[in-house]
Amino acid sequence: MIDEEKIRQRAYELWELEGQPEAMEHEHWRQAREQLEAEQQPPEANTLDSVAGAEQTGIAGQPANNEESGSTNPEHQAWLTAVGQSN
Repeated sequence: MIDEEKIRQRAYELWELEGQPEAMEHEHWRQAREQLEAEQQPPEANTLDSVAGAEQTGIAGQPANNEESGSTNPEHQAWLTAVGQSN
């Protein structure tokens, strides 16, 4: 499992790299989680098929879109608040 603080930091970096756009917090959180999970996988398991499947079904059984899931993760909520997008 990925440390939520690492996801928050990566999502923040993605947000900054994209010029701090509004209403992209859920996408940045998803991208950060996917990137960190891919970094933890053995090289032979890191294939395009696994990435494509993750986008369709979500990560670790989670919905692919956090807006649909109504995320209650405190780290995610704190990050949303930090970027001015709290629910």
